[in-house]
Order: sequence, then C-alpha cells, then structure tokens
Amino acid sequence: MSHTITAEFKLNEKNLKYFEKSVMEAGGKCLGTGQHKLYAGTVTGDGFLLPGWRYPIVITPEGALKYDNYGGNWGKQETLDRLIQRTVQKSLLAAARKAGFWRKTVHVDDEGRMVVRIQQY
Repeated sequence: MSHTITAEFKLNEKNLKYFEKSVMEAGGKCLGTGQHKLYAGTVTGDGFLLPGWRYPIVITPEGALKYDNYGGNWGKQETLDRLIQRTVQKSLLAAARKAGFWRKTVHVDDEGRMVVRIQQY
C-alpha cells in the first residue's frame, strides 16, 4: 500500500546534527555557535563554512538560514542546495526508522521534489 506524505522541513536543534554531518561529509567545517561575520554584518547562530565559500552559512536559533554568496560568486548555491537535500533526507529517514519503517528508494522527481519511498518492517 502506498501513502503520500508532504513534509515541511525547518532546520532546528533537533535536526541540526544531520546538517552538521552533511557539511562534514562535503569537506566543510563546523564553526560552532556564536557570532559569525558575513559580508553585510554579523549573525548569531551555528556557523558552517562550505568548500569554496567565502563567508559562512549561519543557522539562527529560530532556524533561519543566513548566508552571503553574492549570486554564486562567493559560493555555489548548488553546494548548499545539495547539503539541505541531504539533511532533509537523513532527518526523514531517521524519523521513519524510529517509527518502524525502513528506506526503500530516494529520488528527485521531474518537479525537483525529493521522493522517499519507505516500507514498514
């Protein structure tokens, strides 16, 4: 039996560990919690420096993503998009496993949506 679930995802303390893992796997650095300098000012939150990025990405305590990549000149948007996609995937699959499901397939459909098919044990 198939069920379609639409899930909205927001970075927060609960799933921040998945973003950290994705950054490290991509060769980036976790800068810790604190004040992080972007081109346009300083932002408070958890900072991450991605490979090829001039300024860090900061996740604020409210879960907002703050960064300055100057239209891709200071960091490729695709790099961040892939990290967010991996983070969502890891978070959803962990929640599915906790609920007694396991992953079957993961792919991105023609409209750019990530499709995760899971099956119950």
